[in-house]
This record gives sequence, C-alpha cells and structure tokens, in this order.
Amino acid sequence: MAKTEMSGQIGPFIILLAILGGIVFYVISVSPAERERMIGPITYERYALNVEPGLVTGMPASPLKMSHELGVVDLDFSPISNPKSLSQQLIVSRSILIDKPAIFSISIAKTELSSASLDFTVLNRHGTSEIIVMLNDTVIFTGLLDAGTQSIDLPSDQLRDGANQLVISVGSPGAAFWRTTDYTLGDISFVAKNYNPAKATMQQVLTLNQQEVLGLVSASFDGYVKQLGSKPSTLSLSLNGKPIYAAALSNTSITLDLPPSLMQTTNNLGWSVDRGGKYEIVFGRVTTSYVKNSFSVKSYSFVLTSSEMQSIKGGQLNCVMDVLSSSTTSAAQPQQPSNFIVDLHIGEDILGSAQQANTTGPTQVLTFQLNSQKIDVQMTNGVAQQDVCKYLMTGDNYLAVYSPSDIQLGQVSVLIKGKT
Repeated sequence: MAKTEMSGQIGPFIILLAILGGIVFYVISVSPAERERMIGPITYERYALNVEPGLVTGMPASPLKMSHELGVVDLDFSPISNPKSLSQQLIVSRSILIDKPAIFSISIAKTELSSASLDFTVLNRHGTSEIIVMLNDTVIFTGLLDAGTQSIDLPSDQLRDGANQLVISVGSPGAAFWRTTDYTLGDISFVAKNYNPAKATMQQVLTLNQQEVLGLVSASFDGYVKQLGSKPSTLSLSLNGKPIYAAALSNTSITLDLPPSLMQTTNNLGWSVDRGGKYEIVFGRVTTSYVKNSFSVKSYSFVLTSSEMQSIKGGQLNCVMDVLSSSTTSAAQPQQPSNFIVDLHIGEDILGSAQQANTTGPTQVLTFQLNSQKIDVQMTNGVAQQDVCKYLMTGDNYLAVYSPSDIQLGQVSVLIKGKT
C-alpha cells in the first residue's frame, strides 16, 4: 500500500521534470527567428522615467537677470612633442674587423604615447654601406644616407611599455670586405609625442548669491568654441561633477542650459576634451534668471545604461517622452512594463487612448529642459509626445518642466523601447 502511495507522488513529479526539460530544450535549440514566428517579436521596453508632476507653477512674468563673466578655457589633449637628447655627436662604423654601433636605452609610457621617432643629422659619411636602425632586436630602417637631417618613425607595435633598446649600426661591407664605412651623426634625439591628461581638463568656478539660488528659474552658459586641433574631438561639460553635455565641435558659438536641480551657491564647471582634441573657449558667460521670492522648478533625474545609449545611437531603440495632463491620465495611465515584453506598443497606445478618452484637456506649449538643451513641446487636448533620443546621455539625465501658466500634469514619462 505504501509503495502505491509513493508511486502516486513520484509520477506527477517526473511528468513535471519532463515538461521543464522540454521547455529548456526548446529555448536552447530553437532559433530566435522561429521563436518570434510562433510567439511574436520580443521587444525591449523600459520606463527610464515615469512621474506624476502635479501642479507645475507658471513662469514668472518678469524675472530678474544676472550675468557672470568667466575666464578663457584652454584644453589640449593633442600629442605634444617631447624630445630627449641621446647624444650630441658620435661615429658608427663597420668593416671586416670593426663593428662599432651606437646603443641607447629609452623609456616609454605607452598609455600616454601617440607616436615616436628617432631624429638625427648625418654630418658625414665615408663608404657605401647602409645605416641600420634596430628597435628591440627588430630592424625598422635600412638605407644609404647622405648628409642632412633624418627622422625615422618608431613603430608603436614594436615599442614596449617601459625600457626599450635602440641600436644604430652600419651594414656589412659584403664582398668588398676590405672597405670601411662610417657615419658621423649629430644631434641624436628620441622624440616622443605624448598626450598630457593634465591639460585636457579645466575647472571654472561660478558663484551665485543666495537670492539667485533660492529664486532660480534658469541658468545658461554662452561662449565661443575655437577648434585649435587638426580635427574635431568630443568636448564635454560637467556641472558640480555631473556630466550634462558632450559633442564634437568645430569653430562655433555655443549655448547650454544648466540643469536647475544641480545649481548651488558655488558651482564647478568641469570642461574636458577627448584624445586628439585642442580647444579654446572664449567669451564665456553664465546668465541666471531668478525671482525675489522662493521658486522651485519641477525637476527629475533618471539613468540610462551604456548599453541602452549604444543601442539608441545605433538606431535600435526609440526614446519617447509622453506628457499627459491630469484630466487625461485616469483613462490612459499605463502599467509599468517589465524589461522585456511581447510586442506591446505602449508609447503609441498612450497617445491614442488618451486622445480618445479626453478631448477637452489643455492646449498649450510646455518647455522641457533635458540635460543642457531646452525643447518646446505642443500640448494638444492635454496630450503630447516627443522623440528625445538626441538629448539623452549615458548615466544620469536631468529633466525640468516649464509652463507659461499653472498646469496640472498627471504624467511625464520617458520610455526606452525597441523599434518594431
């Protein structure tokens, strides 16, 4: 009897294991295309931001303004030549009996190295054999040189981090074994072109008075960017340690809005440039707009991962900002999705549902500041939708809401979703 009961308990368990094994085998063995054909496309979808702002106070009619002049910013992350003298003058020679090379030890920090060369002057030559240059036991140059200056590139793949050996010698006389060839060389130098990270960054301090901070409506940076390097490179700006802007620029005027939620009495503007870049930023000025009374801009922050930003830049993901007034959200409030759902078009459904549910919401223009840029968004019947991909950054992102008059907002969301 006991055996029968035991068998009855084990049987369903074995069946369950068989079913689970079949599911695992299906997931492993069936191609993604086949799975999509059977169950539909699997689309990435995540709310990076989904908030209920409530009352957004209208912008003050005549805010006060104050201008803060900033100094010149010099950023240089281009290769800087750093010559090191190896010898003022020497003679290298070769015959059947004589082999007199010049041997040098040089030290390299490859993380900071752009390129390197061996520079020297041939003062005199007797004989017809070639000069040979070896780097770490590898021949990198052979040639018959006349009097004059020479510059021989040192291949980066042959250079080692740390100590390296350079040998300058004369080739064998060959069949004319009785002949001697010698070169008199002068001003022998190892020239490294290094990146200097210390010159690639610069801090500017911006001090606001207490009234500006308490009543701050907005703040913007204006200046002129001069490209001094051979090609554009990514120029970045952080505010109090938080990145807010990055772009490759040529000679151009620049206007950047500073996120109000990051502004303090003492502020650090941190400029930096990527490798290869060289810039000067002149006529820098920050203009604040503020009121005498306390004023608070509706501001939010949200995070995007590096993989999400990579997919956004590659065109695989959309970035949809939806705005709903409080009168439309009761019929159109979306449910928070999981990271992966099956073929749900939430961004478009919000807009369509809200328009059908309520056609009497406010119609006006709202201004949204995303990181360092402001965009105007048209509210129609209490609903608005905007593509915001080009304003987003990896890591922290900052959004502020401005309205010309008081408005009740039921939802502001930023949806990151796969393209279908």
